Amino acid sequence: MIKRLIVSLFFLSSFCALAGSREIVERGTFKLYLNGIEKGKESYKVAVDTKRDTYELFSELIFKYPYQTAKRGYVDLKVYPEYWAVHSTGQFIKYEYRSKAEDFSKTDLVETERSATELIDQEMRIRDVFYQEQQRTDDVMQDRIDLGVNSGYLFPAGKTLRFSQTRMSNTRKKDEALPDNLLLLEPYGFCLYRLLLDRIREGGPRWEFAIAIPQFMRLRPGAVEYEGAVSTFVDGENFILKHYNVLIEERLYTSFWVDSEGVIVQVSVPTEGVVAVRQEYRPKPFEKEDARAHKDTIELKGVVFEEKQVRVESPAGIIGATLTLPKGEGPFPAVLLVQDFQPVDRDGNAPLENIRKANPWKQLAFAFAEKGIATLRYDSRGVGESAGDPAMLTLGGRVSEVRALAALFRNESKVDKARIFFLGQGLGSWTAARAAREEKPAGAVFVAFPMKPVLRIWKEQVSMMQNLEGQQAAYSELEALESALQKGEKEWESFRGSKLYIPVIKELSGLDPAEEIRGLKVPSFFAYPDKDNTILPFHGEILLKESGGSFKPAYLKGVGHALTGVDEKGNQNALIEKGVLGPLFDFILR
Repeated sequence: MIKRLIVSLFFLSSFCALAGSREIVERGTFKLYLNGIEKGKESYKVAVDTKRDTYELFSELIFKYPYQTAKRGYVDLKVYPEYWAVHSTGQFIKYEYRSKAEDFSKTDLVETERSATELIDQEMRIRDVFYQEQQRTDDVMQDRIDLGVNSGYLFPAGKTLRFSQTRMSNTRKKDEALPDNLLLLEPYGFCLYRLLLDRIREGGPRWEFAIAIPQFMRLRPGAVEYEGAVSTFVDGENFILKHYNVLIEERLYTSFWVDSEGVIVQVSVPTEGVVAVRQEYRPKPFEKEDARAHKDTIELKGVVFEEKQVRVESPAGIIGATLTLPKGEGPFPAVLLVQDFQPVDRDGNAPLENIRKANPWKQLAFAFAEKGIATLRYDSRGVGESAGDPAMLTLGGRVSEVRALAALFRNESKVDKARIFFLGQGLGSWTAARAAREEKPAGAVFVAFPMKPVLRIWKEQVSMMQNLEGQQAAYSELEALESALQKGEKEWESFRGSKLYIPVIKELSGLDPAEEIRGLKVPSFFAYPDKDNTILPFHGEILLKESGGSFKPAYLKGVGHALTGVDEKGNQNALIEKGVLGPLFDFILR
């Protein structure tokens, strides 16, 4: 007891001596959104200690992280980063963090505490992220322990960068060569972008770094690229903000936006579907846009065209996309390619590992470019560079994506603003039709427009299955899904290996395709591949009947749902059949 008292007095005296020299110079809070829904916040403080010549950054992040096996369907993710540097020089001294994921209710904690001989520090006290020295002293005096806590640190030791991480009683250590231009970032630690901003205020438009991610114990080559001052959606409003991308090994890691006052307004982590927005702060926008995009010039069979990798901000988060432009001054007619509901990357590939990538959507874009037509294709939610969970994206959310992408066309100098078209595939045709009613493009093209409700379509698809055992299992899953829709007791249900979000399926099952086509007020072209096993070709006959003859379907010979060739035995090849796409090209060009 005496030993503990001496330790406590030492820490307390040290703390009191230094408290007067420390000044808080900045405070901030970020609201954290997951797929557009607020799920937590991060509060941080920056202090300067003139006596010790230190710059200190402390943060507390609390986030409801989805976890299906947890009792509540989520866990409370809590992260406490701490960063120290020399104030006068900016030299990095040390970074520490504590994090934990709690699957407890308050009642659980109280009962656990009563049965334990030691106090369990899990949301049972208020943790002050600034005065942690005193709290650590209290821990020593009162035998506090922290269950379920991960902790670690990162610091330079000579020419070595030393990582350490402890999970329960298991400690891992790792050493890397100390890089000259070190940058620290975390997937959940948005206060650290405050440090990044100081590093890129001059020069550019690209800054090279070695990026350390302490919680993953990784050090990778990275860069920050300036994308221009662009119109950005923030908390329900649009502002012209400077847009930066953080790349790790040339792949997008995060994006962030800065206003004219040098304040970080928003940060997006596409792989996590998380967006952090500055709380209680109205951005100070720039006066005009200054868009910038990367270009690749492609030559295909003597036809030269350009591709731009772009990223578009929508209400549900960032969308990664590729703009394909024919060579020349333009302006060119343009087609926005709207995929089916099944998540795919911008080139039309399912996000599975070790699978042959046919790139049907990219092939289609190239075919349009050969005809002098620009296209924009994009990653589905949760795929590639697009943030979010595709299963939870409503039809309205999909329409908002299309509208945000259409705005990019309107800001592109080589695109003819009077000749912008939407092209929807499969269930994506419903999205394109809804968006066309709001945006009123020059026209719309629909490939395999479904003319039945979604559950009827899935029954048709199951009926085509050759595996009888698999077919029976799929029918059973459909019955369970229909029951879940009627009872409204479940949030999730399974169907053919996919998790379906019941509120979204309920919305889709109530959609009447006949009403959708009656609401179309733009010139429209409907095409049905005659070898399609996803949306069967007879949907064209239903279209003709329900439209009263206003819309006459065109049947594309010898191709399947992805517009790739299908032989007499039903085998699908990897190449789209450009020869049968003439009616689509003609509709747009005339």
